[in-house]
Amino acid sequence: MNNKNIITVSVVLFFMALIATSIFSKNNIFIKEIRATSSLNENKIFYSPVYLIDGTEKSWCEGSSGIGRNERIFLEWNTIKSISKLYIKNGFGIQKYFKLNNRVKKISIHYNYYKKKKLAGIFILKDTSNIQVISLSKVIRTSNLVITIKSAYKGMKYNDTCMSEISFRPVKIKNYYHVKSYRKNITINSGMLRFKLLPKGKVVDTGSF
Repeated sequence: MNNKNIITVSVVLFFMALIATSIFSKNNIFIKEIRATSSLNENKIFYSPVYLIDGTEKSWCEGSSGIGRNERIFLEWNTIKSISKLYIKNGFGIQKYFKLNNRVKKISIHYNYYKKKKLAGIFILKDTSNIQVISLSKVIRTSNLVITIKSAYKGMKYNDTCMSEISFRPVKIKNYYHVKSYRKNITINSGMLRFKLLPKGKVVDTGSF
């Protein structure tokens, strides 16, 4: 995997800006970090994993050369929490692009990833743009989750596999143009890089610091 495709995004500042629409804040789960093993960066648009937790139609798309098999999404928070369900909006969030891109079909979910990694289950997602509930076989306690793509539903035009939202509580997706914070620049510090999230979801790499 090319190191340029390994995207690590710190979302503390981003989440403060989106706290009014953040599902995680209501559940007292404040995301410390979200990252993916690859993210699509095409036509000056970066399909960041940040969009998986922003409550809008904006979407993450993997950036591998194939359908994204074995690409992973990492979610981490500061304290151990009990989790029994995930709420996922599959595919590209904007409806007219949903069938054009790949959608996630099979996933595995692991937790306690950095200690004794445990499997929470393997799940088949429905090929629908509606929010779907993933019920775990038991309540797990953890400070991190890793979702791995195992297979995908084929898109009609593009071979990028996309997902719009991941939440631990029921979520109502909003049109991102109606989210106030998207109308101004937001700076995201990531490791030794600084990114700037511009209105309409464009991301600019402003260099190291």
